[in-house]
Formats: sequence, C-alpha cells, structure tokens
Amino acid sequence: MVEEKPHLRNSQTHNSHSEGQQQSPGYYPGQINQHGQSTHYGGSAPSQQQQFPAHRPHGGGFVPEPQQQAPAHRPHGGGFVPEPQQQAPAHRPHGGGFVPGQHSPVSGNYNSTSAEQQHGQGQGQGQDRWQYIDAASKQAMGPSYERSSTSKGPSSDTMPKHSELKPSELGPSQTVLAQYVPPRKYQRGYWNIWNDRNMWRWKFPNAYQMPGLRFESYELIRHRDVLQRVLDSPEDDRYLSPTDGHLSKLVVQAVDDVYDTRARSTWRRTFMRDVSPLMVRIANWAINSVPLDKAHWSGEDWALVSAKWLLACVLLMGVMPVPTPGEGEIRNRGWYDPFPYRFWGYAKYWRNLHENETKTGNADEEHRRAQQRIKNQEIGLEKELSEEDGGLNPVDDRLLQPRYLCFLDTSQTQMPATPMKVEDWKAREPSATQPEYMFIAYTAEQFRGLKDLQALAQLAERATREAGLSAYWIGSSCMPDEQELEQDVYRISDVIRGAKAMAIIVGHPVNNRSENFSPEDLLKQWGRRMWTLPEALLSPRGNSIKIYSRVTDEPWEILKANFAHIVWHDAPWTRQLMDHYEGTLILSPLELVVLALRCLNTRDVDRETHFPGDLSYVLMGLLRRRPRANRFDSAFQAFARLSLANDSNKLIERLVCIHPKNPDQTWSCTEDAWNVQLWDIYPTIQVAGVGHDDTVILDGAFGAAIRWKSFAPVAYASQTSWKRYTANLALRSSSLVFLTGTILLGIGARAGGTLRAVGVALMLFSVAVVLASPYLVRVQYGGKLWDTQPWFFGFEGYLDIETIESHIFGTYRGRLTWSPSSSPLSRHYSNEFGECIGLDPTSDVEVRRLVEEARTAAYGKQKIFTLVDTFTLQVTLFSAVRPPITALLCGSEGGMQRAIMCSYDAKTQTLYRESVLRMETLVLERMSRVGRVRFGFRRPLPRTQESA
Repeated sequence: MVEEKPHLRNSQTHNSHSEGQQQSPGYYPGQINQHGQSTHYGGSAPSQQQQFPAHRPHGGGFVPEPQQQAPAHRPHGGGFVPEPQQQAPAHRPHGGGFVPGQHSPVSGNYNSTSAEQQHGQGQGQGQDRWQYIDAASKQAMGPSYERSSTSKGPSSDTMPKHSELKPSELGPSQTVLAQYVPPRKYQRGYWNIWNDRNMWRWKFPNAYQMPGLRFESYELIRHRDVLQRVLDSPEDDRYLSPTDGHLSKLVVQAVDDVYDTRARSTWRRTFMRDVSPLMVRIANWAINSVPLDKAHWSGEDWALVSAKWLLACVLLMGVMPVPTPGEGEIRNRGWYDPFPYRFWGYAKYWRNLHENETKTGNADEEHRRAQQRIKNQEIGLEKELSEEDGGLNPVDDRLLQPRYLCFLDTSQTQMPATPMKVEDWKAREPSATQPEYMFIAYTAEQFRGLKDLQALAQLAERATREAGLSAYWIGSSCMPDEQELEQDVYRISDVIRGAKAMAIIVGHPVNNRSENFSPEDLLKQWGRRMWTLPEALLSPRGNSIKIYSRVTDEPWEILKANFAHIVWHDAPWTRQLMDHYEGTLILSPLELVVLALRCLNTRDVDRETHFPGDLSYVLMGLLRRRPRANRFDSAFQAFARLSLANDSNKLIERLVCIHPKNPDQTWSCTEDAWNVQLWDIYPTIQVAGVGHDDTVILDGAFGAAIRWKSFAPVAYASQTSWKRYTANLALRSSSLVFLTGTILLGIGARAGGTLRAVGVALMLFSVAVVLASPYLVRVQYGGKLWDTQPWFFGFEGYLDIETIESHIFGTYRGRLTWSPSSSPLSRHYSNEFGECIGLDPTSDVEVRRLVEEARTAAYGKQKIFTLVDTFTLQVTLFSAVRPPITALLCGSEGGMQRAIMCSYDAKTQTLYRESVLRMETLVLERMSRVGRVRFGFRRPLPRTQESA
C-alpha cells in the first residue's frame, strides 16, 4: 500500500462547484510556500514545547501535539466546543459542531523547526497536522495575515474548489477550521494475486484468503432458504445471496493493510478491486502522481506528466472504439438488494396463542387441548382460554389476601405469634373482618439460622404491637408450603400492597459479625438487595417506615419522601420511582420500566436462591400484569414475557434499536451510544413472539443486503451538457474520423485538391482528439450524479474517501462524503457558513488508534468496517465483531432511521445485532420489507481453532 503525503485543506462544501476548479490546499497560520520558506503571520510560530488543550470530547476536533499524550475517550462522535481561556471543554452531548473559544491557540501542531525540515517531513513522513484559528487569534496576528498556498498535495483527482473566507468576514466567535486530510492509501488491487496465502476458485472473487480460524464443530448444519432449498454443510460464516437466495460462503473485501495481516477471523477475505471504467482509470493514471494545482508543478512533474500522458493516449486509442458503458445496470427497479430471509421455526411463546407448536397431523382434539393447556400453564394461564380470549395473556391470579399471617397472642401471657392460614383464622373468628397486618421486611444476608430467626420474630412482634396491629407477614414464617414456595415469592408484591404498615428489621451480616456497623450502614446494606426495592416502593402510601435494629433499642422512622437519599445509592433514580408510587409524580409505563430496570441492575441478589429470571420477576411486582414464574426461563425470556403482557409501550422493540455503549453491555442496560433515551426512539417493528436462546421474533422491518465481496459498477443518471456531449462524440468518432482521413489522404495523393486537404484536416482532428483523450474522458465521466442505483458496499478496514470514490466512480470529485453522525465513530464540524460537514473519522486520533488496533484484533474483539451507501452517497466507519450481512431498519430517532446491522447464524436462522447505524429516512423509499426474523441481541462466540 502506497501512502501519499498528508496535507491540510480548509473547510469546504461540495455545492455548485464547476468542473475543473481547483484550489491549493493550505493550512493556518504558518505555511511552507512553493520556495520551501516558512511563513508566519503577525508573530512567531508556536514552539514545540508550547502547551495546548489536550482533551477534545465528542470527536472531530482533536489537536495532536508533538509531545502530547493520546487524548481521552471521545464519546458519541461529532464535533466539540473548546471553551474560552483554554479550559477543558464542557460536555456537548450527541456530537454537535464545535467552536473554539476566543483565546484558543492559533496552531495545534506547528513547531519551530526550519522550513526545510518541515518540508521534508511533509513529503517523506506523512506527518498529521491540525490547525485551528479563531477571529481573536487572527486579529492578534495583525493585518499581514493572509492565505497562501502550500507545497505539493497528495491527490491528483479533480477536487471541488474550497470555500474562501476573509478574516474581516469573521465575527468575534466565528472560527475557520482547517480540515485534516489523511494520507492517500492507494491499493494494490490485482497485484495482490501474488500474495502467498491466496486460494483460487472459479467463482468470483477468484482469489481469496481462507479464514485464520475455523469452527471446532464438525457436524453438519441444516439450512432451509427462502425458496425451500435445503443445504447440509459444515458450520461456517455465511450470507444469503440477494441474487438467488442461496446460502453462500461469506467473502469480505479488505484493505491492503488488513489483507496483509494474518487473519484472526472466521470469514474469508479478498482484496479491494477498482471497478470503475477502464477508460477513466487510464485517464486518471496520467496525472495521479502530481499535485492538484499546476502552479506547484516542478519541471520533473511536467516531464513525468508528459510521458504518462502520451502513454495514456496510446492506451486509450485501443479502448475508445469499444462502446463500454461507464456505469452499471439498474437493479431491483432501482431499489437496494433485498434480503432473502424467511424464518421457518417456532417461537417459544407466540404473541398469538394459535401459532404455538403442536404435533403434526394430530387429529385428536383432546390431545390438542392437552397440548394447549401445557402451553397455557407455561405462560401463566391456569385455565383453557376460549377462541376469543386466545393470545399471550399471562395475567396471573393476584392475592386478594395473604395465604398465611403470624397472629399475635392477645392473652396476658403474650406467647410468640403463631403462623396460621388466613382462611382458618376467619373460620375461628366468624365475626372478624379482613385482618389488618404489618409487613416485615428483612434480608437473609443479615438473618440466617435459628438464633437469627428467633431474634427476627421478636422484633417483628414488637413492631406489630407498637403499631397497634394484631398480625404481621414475614417471609421466614408465612411461606411454609414447598409446592407453593416458588409462586409465593413472586406474590410478595400483593402482600405489600395489602399491608397496613411496614417495618424494616436490620442486623449484622451473617458473614461479618465482628465488625461494628451503625444502624444506618445496616439499613443501606438492606437497600442494596434487589428484592428490597419493591418492598419500600409498594409500602403503604403516605406512611413513614419504621426501622428496628438488633444493635439499638429504639426504632427510628423515615419519611418515604426522604427514604431514597438516606438509604439508596442511586437516589436520583429511585426517588423518581418513590414519587411515582406516592402519586406525586406519575411516570409513563415506559419511563417506569426503564427506571426500574436501571435501579434493579445495580442491586445484589442471593446467588444460592437466585433464578435467572429474578430481575424480571422483581420488576413484575411493580407492574399490573405478570406472567407465572417459570424457573426454566432465562432472564431475557422472563423479561420479554413481562413486556408483552403489559402496556410497556413497545419496550422490547425499543431495546432492539439501542446501540450499546460497549460490546459487553447486557440486554437489560438501556444506555445508548448516542445518549438517547428509550422514549426518544419510535419503533416501526413488532415483536411477534419470544424465541429460544434469548431471541425474539420481529416483524415489519425494512431490510437490504450488504455486498461484501467487491464493489460493483453503479448505475446513475447525469445531466446532459454540450461539453459532455461533444467530448463523448469526439472520443467515439475519433477512430472513424482517422480512418476516413487516411482514406481521403490516400485518394487525394493521386487526385490532389480538396480531398487531400480534407483528409489532412480529419487526421489532424483525430490526432488532436487522441492527444486530448485523457482530458476528454474525465469530462465525459465527470459531473454530478443523479438518481444513483442504491447499493450497500462494505469492506473491512479504513480507506480515505478519495480512494473509495476512485474505486467506484474512477475519480474523486467530492461525490461521496463522510456521514456526519451515522456511527459513534462519525465526526463533523460546522463550517464558516454554519453548515454541518462530515469529517474523516480518523481526524480524531482516538479513532485512528482504534483502526490500527482492529487490524490485529483477537477473535471476538471489535474490528473496523466501512459502509458505502450509493443512494445517499455517504460513507460510514463503524466497529463490529463480525461483518454484518444486512441492515434492518427497525425504528426512527432524531429524524433518522435506526439501522440494525446484523450477522447471520445459519445454524439457528438467527440474525444477531453487530452494530447500529443511523441512516437518512430517504433510504426507506428504496427498501423492501423483510418477513419475520429471529433476532438476537448478542451472538455467542463459538469455539474455534487455528486453520491448517
């Protein structure tokens, strides 16, 4: 891979740039002129030891210094706003543009070395440079400040003219940003066929590399595609071909620096190929090794261009007569490639009960009803439903009264309280009404063993008597039935709701009796347990909560309004829940579930008695509808059942659209990489059922396939102009004109006169066309693109946008742009006109570090991929563990669509979320819907071993 010299270009727009306009790239405030001299404006250059602000959050504006350490993390992409007085910038969520303060430094990476040394560094080492200037800095530099040209730039393609801005046009807070341009990374293309790790096959791509890792499992997997063809094959990374629906082996094109690295992945790799028209490649080759601006060409440059130009003319003579199209075909009626997927299996719990699994060919109605009852019991329905009531309706019977209570002895002897069934007590006391009781809250972490339970019972009886009640409910005594124990645990919330009062009893932890704890410490320890959260929230409204302790004689009371900040470590969130159940601040169903999830995720559970679904079962107690507990459900399955049973405002659908902040984030964490709340996402899909292995069945998503094996010629329309029409006519007719001129010249040599003159003129015309053919070809295939054929192209690694566009369209004319905010790695800034401009993500040194680390990342770690959208003409850099084979659009947020980038597990027909991108809503116009898909939040890593 050949790298060009990096250079700097000022802020630019790509609107209304006429063909052929160029501007020399420059940077501020000091430059190297064409004579190799250093120029400064109104003061000395900053020294190499000068200090500048280091931290630039939110990307887009980091200023790497010569002696500076790597910057801190830049979350969420986008630009940033350094504050005045060179203070660390304040937080700018969601990646806005940035405006350096009035006292920001003039130069970010300029040193005081000689002009000749800097000139050498710029040409030989490809040193990265960033520059920032604000109006105050310009004023300080004096009236001598002006823009001048730099030394040679790296690109040869025609670039749009950059925007001009005079210092006098800047306001006091406006800024000119000199945009970092990365070194050009030319790809070797077909020279990679000499790579010693290449394998060969007849099918395209013919040359590829085998995966560095292979799956350990040797058993065949069975796959049924959308056209009902069954394939038995070893487990491998596969994709569904959009052309014929076949399950094909996944081949991913990779940039040279990735292709040269020993593969630590399970997918095949191939090299990058230039698919642009051959004529355009030949024409660009003539001038691809000199700067854009002819004013900077040296004598050697002119000689090199002249030699290559003549050779290109000769090559084009053999290509021009062939009428090869400059663009590809229109596919799929001008839509993206469809994703040919169909789910053939069953869900564990369908939303519609009639879709649940039954035995094939069962004619016995009684047997069918038996199967139905089994399914009903699994989802919490004890009775068989009628046809009208069918569906996933797991409303469990609520307790109208506790099954057991501990009744106090009212005699003078005051014997210990006796646990008794409430129905038996009512039979003994016919005149008594519903007993009023106290709920006793404690944790097994502090009370375990006979002596602890006796002390607990004494304090519970004392609290009940002091409250003037005749009974209390406590978990250690009021759940005696082993058969009902599992369900009684999840009915505790009903018991709390029916209590007259509540008391908390605390004591020393069982595993730490020796240490001295204050009652406040013991109460906070009680509050860290997961099951204690709903006990405090659901306690009688308006009452204070009494706390009894084994280490103090007197109890103390805490108002519920003060309970959160005294007891709980996450008071800002639990206080909102407390206010909701107190009726002072009502949350929406979605807000309630999200806040409860956030709080429960930070609490401890008893590992000895913990079920996988306890998180959901605790949450279940806070909601109206709840499924019957099933110890065989995973935590996610229990939560999904709970979400479907309640009006949770499409909670699962919103979780699907979340982009995790880190790869290890669990499904229950609602933190989004863009800091977006769940209620800001509007899903367009529906969960049709809960699947096996922590999956859900989604319906209604829009989807498109991603092409990984190579780029492809892109069909597009261009506006007809006389200049383009004349260039095309001259190129196509030059061979015929030359032949005609030769014939007329031969005839005219004998006859003389007019024929000879015409023949000479025609031959001169054809020779002139041939000599001008590189320029004419660039004119013919230049101009803006209209109505491009939508494609999703993907490749592994990073490339500068000039190389990407040149590989697809033949030359770089600013057609493709970096997406401003499609990925957490995206970066952008505001130019002098207030326009949002997408930046190369590697302008942030942190992203450059990620790109470098991803080249040799271990299996299962994040790798860097690039997505090219030819419909919106935007390029997005993102990270994922595997290359996603499809983009599913499942919701909208902030005026953009949430695209779930999914890999495919052919063994289970499951699409797993690898990353989430934000795409323009316009892409929906060119996408087709996908049927039901089995979706998983995180793909498990299979066991692998080194390939032979």
